[in-house]
Amino acid sequence: MQMWMDILRAQKIQPPTKQKLIHFLSTNYMMDEADAEMISLRYFMLQASDAGSIYTDGYEITVTRTYPVGLHVLESYFTEKNLRELHLLADLQLIKYNPGKNIRFQLANGEILLANFNGKSAGKCQVTLQHTKLADSDKSEEARSFWKERLQMLADLFTGNDKS
Repeated sequence: MQMWMDILRAQKIQPPTKQKLIHFLSTNYMMDEADAEMISLRYFMLQASDAGSIYTDGYEITVTRTYPVGLHVLESYFTEKNLRELHLLADLQLIKYNPGKNIRFQLANGEILLANFNGKSAGKCQVTLQHTKLADSDKSEEARSFWKERLQMLADLFTGNDKS
């Protein structure tokens, strides 16, 4: 993540709008739009933090997966508790839901999980999970593996390969 922050700082894009940063990353580095958006948002958070307006806490990871279902179907597996418990943790507390965009959860230990949705087409959608407030790099690697497994579980549900 630091590498991307350094690249964006070196570009001195003026004014540094979200769309300009996304365009720069996707054009020059052939980056997926959802990943470019996540990096640009992190860039703005760090810029604000450097200015003293927000406090960032701990480590964070990001995991992305595309599914052969529409946006509303994928979203329902995060918003509806009975569906969410098939592939996510049971102790997630829904904090905020922006339909068609994202869902924010708080875990029992205070960590935050943000699910961003990107509808690719009528039958294809991408989710990017961002897990923040992790204690250290070991916890971040554990979280990355955990969420990759959970997103695979969801893929198995959609394809009928559920092994549970």
